[in-house]
Amino acid sequence: MKRNVRIFAVAALAAFASAATAQTVLFEETFDKCSGTGGNDGSWSGTVAGSKINATNPYADNIDNEGWTFTPDCYIADKCIRLGTGKAAGSVTTPALSELTSDAATLTFRAGAWNSASDGTTLSISISGDGASLSVSSVTLERGAFNTYTVKISGGLETSKITFTTSAKRFFLDDVKIVSGWVDEEIVETPEISATATDFEESTTVTITAEEGAAIYYTTDGTTPTAESTAYSAPFDVTATATVKAIAVKGGKTSIVASLALTKVDVTSMTFAEAYDWCLEQDYTKSVKHDGYVKITFEDAKVLYVDESAIFVRQGEMAMQFYGFPTSEKAVVVNDILNGTYAGQLQAYKGIPELSASTKITTAANVTVTNSEEAAAAISATVAEIEARTYICDFVELTNVTFTKDDQDYFWVNSGDNDVEVKVTNDLIPEEYVNKLYNVKAVVSSTYKNEGVLALLSCEYVGEVSPEDPGTVTAVAGVAAELDENAPIYNLQGQRVSKDAKGILIQNGKKFVVK
Repeated sequence: MKRNVRIFAVAALAAFASAATAQTVLFEETFDKCSGTGGNDGSWSGTVAGSKINATNPYADNIDNEGWTFTPDCYIADKCIRLGTGKAAGSVTTPALSELTSDAATLTFRAGAWNSASDGTTLSISISGDGASLSVSSVTLERGAFNTYTVKISGGLETSKITFTTSAKRFFLDDVKIVSGWVDEEIVETPEISATATDFEESTTVTITAEEGAAIYYTTDGTTPTAESTAYSAPFDVTATATVKAIAVKGGKTSIVASLALTKVDVTSMTFAEAYDWCLEQDYTKSVKHDGYVKITFEDAKVLYVDESAIFVRQGEMAMQFYGFPTSEKAVVVNDILNGTYAGQLQAYKGIPELSASTKITTAANVTVTNSEEAAAAISATVAEIEARTYICDFVELTNVTFTKDDQDYFWVNSGDNDVEVKVTNDLIPEEYVNKLYNVKAVVSSTYKNEGVLALLSCEYVGEVSPEDPGTVTAVAGVAAELDENAPIYNLQGQRVSKDAKGILIQNGKKFVVK
């Protein structure tokens, strides 16, 4: 018994000695360069973190340290990353930890699970290198929230790498840090640094909190704070790009260093028309971002459509998508009128004029919302025009069209030889739609393979397809020479089929039997 007590006392003394000064940071990845959606902005599912790190979104523009590897891909979230998809489990491995030695070290990271019952919550953690080990091999993630996890490292090598992986499909990862020494429960809790905005135009207010009874010391020039640094007493303003670091000191012990990067951003003011025209000038086959942030001015802009992630707005004869617009705060609904300014990342997203929200800019949304009962007028359009990306983001009406479904169960709106995909998020398409004509209203909400895609808003039955003389029934083997190989072909059930399918096909009022 005495021997055990004595060992504990020595261990406690060692912990006290190591805690008397701030730990050395051996590795740190903030992911603060990532400018997507999801995670830190409070969104944990749906249309978030959709962009991969690739040629359009280069690695160096999103990751602090070289050498990370991802399986299968890395998706850019809000100052964090998302791993995995709805079908494939995610995995990520750090670069070689060149500052790591066999001495004790501590890993901390933040992680959270995709907010879906179909995604699990077990995250496995491993370290490479002979003799290297971690105090835990897995942690349990919370769905729809970040939590901070602490893991002790023993016997690490400068070639060691740490891997985070899950069989649970999707998860978010942020703030991976390794410091020297083991951080025990007896250590002072790391202070929390927050700001009214991490990206700001003029200024941002910084608040630092720590456990009760602890003194806080901080720096704003990126250097490691000590007990000789500025003592924190009240929130303070930052007016230039800075990195705030802070420690908490209590009873002779010092916490791990907390850090928060703050960026003063340049914001370009544009009219709605200027932003719209800039988007139209870009290559519609790519996603092209405008440099810096853009602030767009609304002048009696009409809300056409609102979904879970975006609103579609028309001003004059132009329409744009505002992605991540704070609809809950502004209670924006269809037919509302918007006036004021809205700042964010302007981009032409594969032909879609879009402004993505940046809720970290304090003046991002300075918009007056006026409720209106007057509905916007639908633009009379043809399927061919939608195919050609006309009226992107706008509210349209198409008359005398038919519905078909392809062999992957996607619906299409058809007129003659033209067809466009329709996004089905409701029960507007009747069960018995084959050979029937409809007038539909929709928003051209997105693009697919450089063609418009419709979000259906209404569907009105107007009659049956007029039976024309079907012509001669021609028996052919394989692809019929008489068929236009670029035209869509449907079977009698209204399903789009491939040209080597067997059955009776109808095209341009003629029937063909494919054997």
